[in-house]
Order: sequence, then structure tokens, then C-alpha cells
Amino acid sequence: MAGPTPESNLALIEELQTLVSADTYEMPEGPEFSYPAVGQAVDDEMWKFITLALGNGILDDGGWPYWLRKLDSDSETNSANQMKLTVATTTGTAQAVLRGFYHRLLQDMRLDFKMPLSETTYYVVLELNPLKARDPEGPISVKVYPNDLNTESGRQHLILWTVTRKPNQLLTDAVVTRYRPRVAPTVTVTRGSDLPDPASVLYGTVAVVYDEKDIVIARGANNAEGGATRWESLNDADQEYTRPDGVYKWVGHGAKPGGCRIGRVVYLEGRFARGDRFEGQDFNAGTDYELMTLPEGMRPKSERRFVTKKSDYNAANTATIRVGTDGKVIARPGVQAAWIGVDGIVYTLTR
Repeated sequence: MAGPTPESNLALIEELQTLVSADTYEMPEGPEFSYPAVGQAVDDEMWKFITLALGNGILDDGGWPYWLRKLDSDSETNSANQMKLTVATTTGTAQAVLRGFYHRLLQDMRLDFKMPLSETTYYVVLELNPLKARDPEGPISVKVYPNDLNTESGRQHLILWTVTRKPNQLLTDAVVTRYRPRVAPTVTVTRGSDLPDPASVLYGTVAVVYDEKDIVIARGANNAEGGATRWESLNDADQEYTRPDGVYKWVGHGAKPGGCRIGRVVYLEGRFARGDRFEGQDFNAGTDYELMTLPEGMRPKSERRFVTKKSDYNAANTATIRVGTDGKVIARPGVQAAWIGVDGIVYTLTR
């Protein structure tokens, strides 16, 4: 076989250049420019910037797309050292966008998680590789990386899962952490009655209901029968608690004793009188009264103290309220009082 000639090498180089070079944009002179311009192509980097505001994430219309599952049995999972990244149970596909490029999973994929020599965190990701922008399969593919992501050549990643495995540990005993960021649009309607069927939008779609000054999100079971099942207001309480009458009871006016949690903020309110065998008696000054015990999701990480008003308008008629990490709400009146209020107590659960 004859060896390569300078002419054949040059022809090969020119052929390779057509594979790895995108059409160039004619840069105008001056301090600024914009694109696209009619009649001129844009390259993959320009396209990423054009679509950057669309966000990165899974397009979730139900059925748990890109869900990481064990194989058919624990024994098969452990012997193969594999798990599978699955398509949605509803559509048989899974879709995502990353930096303006679209990925579609057409069937379940088996992924390897080899037995490590030391504790290893495997990253299950969608990887956008600019060097593959002209490949027929496109620039996005599923990858598994041990401990560190490959960011060479401008690679971008959407983290779906991590699997942390120790030496000699069965894969079924590894710590699996879900990320699966999802991306969805925002819609605006006049009234809540104008909202579309939640099952017709992507899971996580946000709607602004401007006449009602409300923001709602498409949520729900997201089960095998479909996607979102309801519109849920972001202003709705995530947890509510009403203290049942007993040793202390609702005084009969103002708010009933209790509270709610919205996100990571807890709000308490209500007016307490003494009940049971102490009914009709006042709260004594300088005495601690355990008014209620809040449920676990409403307990602060550190003790909080507040000063609240008692049963008349006298500025001196206050009580110190202590909210403990055990959820106990304890009041100590400054002076004798017929009732004690906890209105206006607000604290966060973040610290």
C-alpha cells in the first residue's frame, strides 16, 4: 500500500476541519454587536447564549424521567455492579435541556458503578461536550464520573444523581442522592379559575395569578399515571398546628392558639386562658406556664425569646415567651393576667 502523500494529508486535514469547525459569524467592527443576523449562521456557543435564559433541567411531564433504579433484583444489581437510568413510565422517553441543547433518552440505560478501592462518589450526569456538536448523536450524553467531573474543552453538566460507595460495600447498600433539576415555564393568568389543567403543563410550572396576587406551582403525585395533579399556592402553609383545649384553652376572642409554617418560617398566634381545674383563674406573675408543644417540623434549631402583650392595653402588661428546641412554648407573665397572647411571634428554622 502506498504511503500518504502531502496532497492526501492536506485533503485529510481539510476534511477534519469541516467536522470540528462551526460556521463562523462575521464579527462587525466596533465596541458592540448582536446576533443572529439574517443570512448568517450562528455557532454552538452563540446558540447557548441565545437560549441561556430558558434554563437547564429535565422536562418532566410525569412518570419519573431519568430515575435511577436497581436492576430487576438486588442480586443482579450487586453481581453486575450496575443500576439503570430509566425513561418515564408514561411516555417511554425522557427529555432534558442543557445550555440550549436537547437530550432525549429512548430506552433505559445500564450504568456501571464499579467496586471502589476507597470511598467514591459517582456522579450520574448529562454532559454537554462542545467537541461533539457536529456528531450525529448530538453534544449531550449520559456519563458516570467517579469523584470529579470532566470539565475539559468547556464541558457542561447537569447532575442527576450521585452514588457514594465504600470498598467491599454492596451496590444496593450505597448512598444514592437525587438531584434531578427540572425546568419549566412561567405563565400568567388573571384569576385562579383561568389556570390550565395542571396535568397539561410541565411539573414545576409556575403561574402568576395577578388579580389574586398569588403565585402557584404545578405539583402533585407525579406518579405513573401522569404529571402534576394540582396547582399549589406558594403562600399556603406547609404545616399547621392548632393547640387543643386542655390545661390551657382559647380565651374565646382573638386567634385560636397555634401556628403554621410557610417554607422555613414559623408564625405563632393565639390567646390562652387557663382551663380544666384552673379555669377562671389568672396567670400569676413570675410563673412559667407551658402553653403548648409544637410539632417537630415547627421547632427552632436554637431557643427563641419574645415579649408579647397580655390582657389589657397597659404597656407594662407583657409576658416573656420562650420557644425551645423541643417545641415547648413557655410563657412567664410580668404581672398577673387573665390571658396571655403569642400573636406576632415569627422565627426561622435555618439557624
